[in-house]
Amino acid sequence: MRSSVVSAAAVAAILAAPARADVLPFHVVNYREGQYHLGCTQELHDYLTPADLYGGAAQCVADEKYADGVLPYMLAVAYGLFDQARVADATAHGVIGVLQTKRFAFIDEEKMKKFGAARAAVVDDKSERRKLCEKLRAIGKPDYDPRYMTGYGKKSYYRFMGVNPLVPDFDAKAAWERILTSEMRCEGRGS
Repeated sequence: MRSSVVSAAAVAAILAAPARADVLPFHVVNYREGQYHLGCTQELHDYLTPADLYGGAAQCVADEKYADGVLPYMLAVAYGLFDQARVADATAHGVIGVLQTKRFAFIDEEKMKKFGAARAAVVDDKSERRKLCEKLRAIGKPDYDPRYMTGYGKKSYYRFMGVNPLVPDFDAKAAWERILTSEMRCEGRGS
C-alpha cells in the first residue's frame, strides 16, 4: 500500500515540476502543420516547407483560384523531392503523402478535378511549363531544416541522440538541378 502512495506522490511531484529544456532533449513542435499560414499567394520563398506550400495551394483551390494554386503546389512537390533526397531515413519520406492528403482532405472532388486540369494546363504546355520553371529557379532550392520530415520516420529520435538525420556530403546544388530537370521536366540550365 505504501508503494502506491509513494508512486502517486512521485507522479504528482513530476507533474508539478516546471518544464526544463535541459532535462528533456525533446521539443514538441508539429512541423507537419507548417509554420506559416500562407493563404492563396504567389509570394513564395525558399524557407517555406511543403507543409506550408501545400496549405497555400489548398487555400487557392478552396477559393476556386485553381491557376494560382499551381505554383505553390509544384514548389511543394519539388521541395518534397529535394527533402527526400537529403533525409537519410527512407521511412520519413512518406510524410509528403500525409501532407498532401491532410491539406486537401477538405476540398470536394469537383474542385480537385478543376485543380488537376489547371495543373495539367501548366505542366503539359511547354511554354507554360517554362514559365513555371523560371519561377521555381528564381525561388531556388529549399533553405530550411527539414524537421517536418526528420521528425516523422522510424529514426526520428536520432536527432536527439546527436545523429545527423541528413545524407552525409549531400550535394544540394546538383540535387536541385536534377529535380528541376528530371522530375519537374524543366529544361537544363544550358538549354
